[in-house]
Amino acid sequence: MSEQQFRRQDSEENLNKRQVKIKIKELEAALKRAETMEQVREIQNLLKVYESMLEKQPTSAGKKASKKKSWLKYLIVVIVLAIFSIISYLFWQFQVQSQQSDSTSMSTGMTMSSTSSSTSSSDTIGQAISGVPSSLVGTWGGTTSTSKVTLIIDDSGYITRYDSKAGYTYGQIESYQLIGKGLFKLNFVSGDASAFQFDQTGTSYGVLISSESIYPQTWQTSSDLSSDYTSSKALALTKGTSYIPSSSSKSSSSSSSSSSSSSSSSSSSSSSTTESSSSTSSVDTKSLTESQVQSWVLATYASAKNLSSSDQSNYFVNVKSYDDGLVYASVRKTSDSGTRLALYRVNSDGQLEEGNLDATNWHVVSDSFSN
Repeated sequence: MSEQQFRRQDSEENLNKRQVKIKIKELEAALKRAETMEQVREIQNLLKVYESMLEKQPTSAGKKASKKKSWLKYLIVVIVLAIFSIISYLFWQFQVQSQQSDSTSMSTGMTMSSTSSSTSSSDTIGQAISGVPSSLVGTWGGTTSTSKVTLIIDDSGYITRYDSKAGYTYGQIESYQLIGKGLFKLNFVSGDASAFQFDQTGTSYGVLISSESIYPQTWQTSSDLSSDYTSSKALALTKGTSYIPSSSSKSSSSSSSSSSSSSSSSSSSSSSTTESSSSTSSVDTKSLTESQVQSWVLATYASAKNLSSSDQSNYFVNVKSYDDGLVYASVRKTSDSGTRLALYRVNSDGQLEEGNLDATNWHVVSDSFSN
């Protein structure tokens, strides 16, 4: 069979794998029957052609693998698109909810603001914030209609008030509420606002704060929520002003009075000095007054720090009783009332002890009262 006959019977494009194999077998058989070298060469050339065709045709397994790969790629693309769509949807939902939340918060804030101007209930004025406004911390002094007053407010809200007529009063701010520009309503521990009461008595108290002055406020609240939280500048307290007397000035005043009353004779003056010394040494340190504790502590601190009488006027003493039954006293500087410089206490034996600022390592520094 000649090469031309084979090519006429089958074309390369139409032969499948099985047909190619049959043709190869036929050619192999024809090769064995070939009689001339020319026939052998022709048949061998045809064999090469069909063998190359067999090698080029993909196997069924290869076709299946190719189809699987194609489907796998398609599936991966579909999954990626689905995940992207889900993420896009969730992000869109988050944006919508955030906008709704912001809109609700703004609406609530505007409602609260408008309500605060027409009601008096502390719950509707604004959220109470624990502590004290930072701009209120410091020493403030001024003159009322009857006396000179000093307020010392530390960063914990603790108030030390000195009145030139009434003496010392203490209190503590528990929280505050902003109700206007620089205007605050103050809430006190146990509701005790006595340290912040001045010429008028009210049911709510607050303060208007400017850069260098504060103006205590008094308001009358009512059950029908119709209170008007307007501000007043009737009383001004100036920052850094203090009318707290030093212990040395008290002693000088007492000494001058004693000298004046005993100026009739040197013997009576000597007697008065002896009585004063005897009176100081006979003070019962287990039952001291607040002013005596202040004098004793300041005198002890001044002695330890070598402070002059004029220097002592720049310091004051905070006195407070605690649950352990002891009286504690902290020394502070008038210009920096929020910083505690030293800590003392009177122990159960009537001795004055000094401790670390963290209230540890107590040791006796004085056994007898002195001022």
